[in-house]
Amino acid sequence: MLTLRAAAQLLAQADSRESLRPIAQALGFTAPPTRLAADGRERFGIETLTTSADLVRGVGTLRLLCAELAHPTDLAGASDPRELTKRLAATMLQQAPTRQWCFITLDARQRTLCIATVCAHSGGPRVAALRIDRTHVVDSDADTLRTLAAVTEQDALLRHARFTDILRREALSNRFYGILERAVTTLATDVTGPAAQTALPAERRELALLCTSRCLFLAFLEAKGWLDHRLDFLLHHTTAQLEVGGQLHQRLLRPLFFGTLNTPRRDRAPAARRFGAVPFLNGGLFAPTPLEKRHRTLRFSDDAIAHLVGTVLDRHRFTAHEDSASWSEAAVDPEMLGRAFESLMATDERRRSGSFYTPPALVDQVVRDALYSALPDLPADALDDTTAPLLLSSATSDALHHLRILDPACGSGAFLVHTLERLSTLHRRTQLATGAASATDAHRIRRQILTHCMFGVDRNPVAVWLCELRLWLSVVIECAESDITRVPPLPNLDHHIRVGDSLAGGNFRFAPPSARALTVLRERYTRASGPRKQSIALALQREERQRAMAALSTQRDGLRTERAALLSTLRARDLFGQRRSPTRADHTKLDALRAQCRELSSARAKLADGGALPFRFLTYFADVAAAGGFDVLVGNPPWVRPHALAPRDREQLRREFRSMRAATWHAGAARAGAGVGFASQPDLSVAFIERSLELLAPGGTLALLVPAKLWRTLSGGGIRRAITQVATVRTIRDWSDAPALFDAATYPSLLVACKHQRADSARNDLTRAATRDIEVSVSAARGERHFPIPTSRLALDGDPAAPWILLPPSAHAAFERLRTAGPALGDSPIGRPLLGVKCGCNAAFLVHAQEHDDDSATVVASDNPAPGKTSVSRSAVIERRLLRPALRGEGITTRPSVGRPTHSVDELRILWTHGSDGLPLRTLPPATTRWLAHWRPRLESRRDARARMPWWTLFRTEAARADTPRVVWADIGKRLRTRVLDAGDPTVPLNSCYVVRTTSLDDAYALDALLNSTIAAAWLDVLAEPARGGFRRFLGWTVAALPVPHDWLRARTLLAPIGQRLSRQELVTTREHDVAVADAYDVPLRQLTPLLEWYTP
Repeated sequence: MLTLRAAAQLLAQADSRESLRPIAQALGFTAPPTRLAADGRERFGIETLTTSADLVRGVGTLRLLCAELAHPTDLAGASDPRELTKRLAATMLQQAPTRQWCFITLDARQRTLCIATVCAHSGGPRVAALRIDRTHVVDSDADTLRTLAAVTEQDALLRHARFTDILRREALSNRFYGILERAVTTLATDVTGPAAQTALPAERRELALLCTSRCLFLAFLEAKGWLDHRLDFLLHHTTAQLEVGGQLHQRLLRPLFFGTLNTPRRDRAPAARRFGAVPFLNGGLFAPTPLEKRHRTLRFSDDAIAHLVGTVLDRHRFTAHEDSASWSEAAVDPEMLGRAFESLMATDERRRSGSFYTPPALVDQVVRDALYSALPDLPADALDDTTAPLLLSSATSDALHHLRILDPACGSGAFLVHTLERLSTLHRRTQLATGAASATDAHRIRRQILTHCMFGVDRNPVAVWLCELRLWLSVVIECAESDITRVPPLPNLDHHIRVGDSLAGGNFRFAPPSARALTVLRERYTRASGPRKQSIALALQREERQRAMAALSTQRDGLRTERAALLSTLRARDLFGQRRSPTRADHTKLDALRAQCRELSSARAKLADGGALPFRFLTYFADVAAAGGFDVLVGNPPWVRPHALAPRDREQLRREFRSMRAATWHAGAARAGAGVGFASQPDLSVAFIERSLELLAPGGTLALLVPAKLWRTLSGGGIRRAITQVATVRTIRDWSDAPALFDAATYPSLLVACKHQRADSARNDLTRAATRDIEVSVSAARGERHFPIPTSRLALDGDPAAPWILLPPSAHAAFERLRTAGPALGDSPIGRPLLGVKCGCNAAFLVHAQEHDDDSATVVASDNPAPGKTSVSRSAVIERRLLRPALRGEGITTRPSVGRPTHSVDELRILWTHGSDGLPLRTLPPATTRWLAHWRPRLESRRDARARMPWWTLFRTEAARADTPRVVWADIGKRLRTRVLDAGDPTVPLNSCYVVRTTSLDDAYALDALLNSTIAAAWLDVLAEPARGGFRRFLGWTVAALPVPHDWLRARTLLAPIGQRLSRQELVTTREHDVAVADAYDVPLRQLTPLLEWYTP
């Protein structure tokens, strides 16, 4: 196996086509090369891309092309070796698609070496590559070559796939994240100075992340040669400082960050000038943050900084080009900063805030769908990263130049960066069509878009800082300036990317008629530096403060007018000269209006006295509000389940957002008897959707990644209703059944919707929307399916709050045919489902028991341990008559015969403290009382406990009644799992089960046969909420919506025998089962076939 040094030498010595041969042999291409002369290269179509080339045969269909590349200036549209290698790979794949192609290329200057593979994809060829600067080979380059050389697979497809995996960025990513995590942890723990004792661990970690991020940014600049023309600038100065006494933090990093990079060359101190030719990058990135100012005496140790520079920065290849659909490089790119942010956040903080990293493929899909919706006349290939000219209509071109885009929870900036790149491509291609392009256009275009079109908000200051950093990098990479003294300063972005909470930021309800001054000041501020920057910043703050005070005044005046109108109504006399007596509601409303007016007046007075400005969209983006709102909103807002929110936060969200306080799909909840609390627990993403719709301009586009369960849950009724009332759904992409896409305990979907135009044309919008098809794609293990859905057929039964039915037309027709074949189970005489028994303290009630010959039994339970303590097993002898078999949902796995079961020691039992009437016993036997007394404080504090109830009460005991047969099913599974319990069976289903009580055993068998059919499974699969691992949640409301045959007596006759056979574990073929169920519904099976074909159990 190659050593690291030997691999580095091979790369450094590859200065000609002939010297590529040793690298080819190391990769296993040992056959003699075939020289491709000019006619051979012309036959392959690569004569303009290369000056010489060798073809080497590998195992099977594996081929290697070693080539010297043409000079980029000799080929239009090719700006660097990366683009040339990409074109070369695409051409060879097109010419010989049955071969597995590998490449080793050398640029015209014999400096940049590239090892690559290419694979065919639906979106075009995708190249995986390692680019090496021969004059500066780093350890990660050599390590990648060494790993390639160690591949042993002899099958051509497997060998090529292994090469591709190694060359893709992901192979480097995992190693890099681990090294970076250790470096940040070392920085945060190894600190000195007076502030080291006062800074909290979280603050030290944030300071370490800031320092590391700045160093990473410098590594990208170093790769461009912008730091004194040295590719080892940081390592050189670190070593030099260590040789003269160290103190790297205060004598190297601080002078470099805060005295050099943020200071014009003419104003730099002598110590800063010793760094050489270093560009002035303005003060945004390299200005101390408030946290750094507060802990300015904190120092990172020399060892920790040396470890960061020597292990993280100097040993890895850095590229400013992010991973794309056509190119993946084994190098550290800016997109990794977002992934690093995700990996470096504490797990509990990430889950509490709902912050999750979004993979590039999803980001690309969101941005593409958003832009194609916002600019509907764009050609299909408009966003492809090509150099082909693109001619747009005047209307589309005008809309493109005036787009204003917001990510309301921008995180580390993935969506904004990707949107910037796609818009840059559009602008560049349109300029090529008009002949207005030049060599510096890419950089100029990105700056223009960034400072005029891009906005972001996030509540995490570090995330905002990293977002700005990534946006700066996306501008820097396109700057072709080689003269360091002429590198333009970075734009100031702190008035475009704001720290704030979008959910607490209000809407544009009281928008001003004009805010041109704010637009002008913000544009000037982005270009300003030095004293001029400070003066414009003060002017911006004054303007924002005036806007905030004006908004508060407008809001207060509106409330005063409303209160005056109510008072006038109450004081007015009717036709008989009488005044209406104020009701309690009138007094409450008057008091509330008065209190709100006082609060607004107080808030305005504080602002007038110089108080801090709270984040409000109407304050900071008043110019956007005056224009009607944002044109595009993109992003992946936080996904936080309601139980993870503090009670005060939940209450505030309910007051602020209608879709949070009126979240329930009432028809479904009523059918299942679901309580208000259960049916009104929407995810936090619901509030973000409503806020985004409020911030959109009429006709604007919303494109958000949100949990797929929103389109199916009871608690998603409010947001489904809100979306269809104010917007037209354009696209839905559902990844519920796709492999896990990112580290969130749910599955994503993409919603693209276009807000209706203003009120005067809303009716026309609704009419057009009703006839417009929605583009739907559903991804699963069986592949991705695309199909249209008419807007009128999106919601179940036409109810705007009902779940959305995402089925292709034929399957949808079958679904509807079955739905209309009988009443829903919850509306039928059979009755609605019941949730199983709830203990509220499993350790007290759920036990394993050994019965004795007398009336006693020894019970054993495992107590819930306190944090940091081990579990303690408890045992005691109690009265046997209080024990009943217990059934959990996960216990419904087999089909035992119906009858009185015999109980084993391992069987789960419940200590049943209720009588035959279902009510709690008035007193407990002494042994049982002693057993439960251990948990009495916990039992008395249970959420469902009431003062008048005995403290040993169990809840929802109706499902435990054994006077009739029961059908029980598990609440979660890959398909419905059921069990029939005969009358008299004492088994107690717990709250991971649902129960339907039937009047006879034949009814139970028939219902069991129906629920276990593939037809019912296919129908329920459309409605059931997705869960991790391909599971579904078969909640009460879901199964309650299942239609049962109109003629239940006939259906019982057909299905009960099948249910009996299933209980006896006899074989019932799927065909026989489906035919019987279809017959029971009186629906021909062929009409249900499309739904069955769509369903994959």
